[in-house]
Amino acid sequence: MALHQAVLLGHLDVVKTIVNHPKVTPAIVNCPVSQNNVQQSVLLTALDCGQDEIARYLLSHPKTNVNQSFANVAMTVLYKALFKRPALVKDILNHPQLDLALPAERPQGANALVAAAYLKQPEIFEQLLNHPNMSKQIVNWMNRKGENVLFKTLGYDRPELAQKLREHPKFDLNHRFPSGETALIRAAEAGNLQAVQQYLQEPKLDLNFEDQEIKALFEAGVNGHSAIYDLIKTVTGLWPLNVMSKQPTP
Repeated sequence: MALHQAVLLGHLDVVKTIVNHPKVTPAIVNCPVSQNNVQQSVLLTALDCGQDEIARYLLSHPKTNVNQSFANVAMTVLYKALFKRPALVKDILNHPQLDLALPAERPQGANALVAAAYLKQPEIFEQLLNHPNMSKQIVNWMNRKGENVLFKTLGYDRPELAQKLREHPKFDLNHRFPSGETALIRAAEAGNLQAVQQYLQEPKLDLNFEDQEIKALFEAGVNGHSAIYDLIKTVTGLWPLNVMSKQPTP
């Protein structure tokens, strides 16, 4: 696509000509193309190849949709900018159209809060956390191993950021995703002993929330994670337990 090629070559004048052409619609400007087998927008292309001036121009243009992508580009743009173009992060955060809502069907997408903690950017972490469009899905994100933002932040030795997260009204350690899983249940299913240990130490963990402890113990048992099974059994007192029925026996 000509627009992406102009960005790759750093031709701002060509980008302006294409974007401002009366027959070039927002759909054309935001049409994703394949870059290294990944579908991404022209804005992401600018971030990828370090074209800050072009990226700023695109961010300021009314035809650019900062949220346009197949997989939550708002968080992807922030995530990529944090790692590749940190000077542009505040421009993106201040974009009036920025939508930080993570699609419910993609709870494991890139998370800029985790990136900010990893990169030792407390100011960006707080700005993200307190962004007016920040969603509960982002704050309570977890990956396939059941590691949520709190666990990752503590793992990066950022206790002060972890505490701010704990105190945030949108943070819920018992948050249940559309799949029916909480972070504890996912971690138990995945065999992530370290994450399970951390969650069990958190005061705000509600083991009785929709039988969370029974379901976590069940997942640990049926997946053969004996250390996690024994730990949850000890903490909750659910013993003996018939894990196949998901119900404690008398």
